[in-house]
Amino acid sequence: MHRQCHIPARAPTTSQAQLHCNTILSALGPDHALTVLFLGTHTRASQWVTHHEIALVRTRLTSEFRWNLKPVSSQKTSC
Repeated sequence: MHRQCHIPARAPTTSQAQLHCNTILSALGPDHALTVLFLGTHTRASQWVTHHEIALVRTRLTSEFRWNLKPVSSQKTSC
């Protein structure tokens, strides 16, 4: 799967910024899209959050909601 990253204008070189972006995405992997989104909204890493990652988070959250339709009050607590 091809991922495109936003390269900030103030980056020293395009290749260095692209390498940084690829390193972040490779280290986290596809199962950490929410982590990437969180980092992107709270740190300078937001420059490297991709539209694909945001769409992936939305898809996962929607899928989990569809499969877990029980209201919170009906779930048993273990406390």
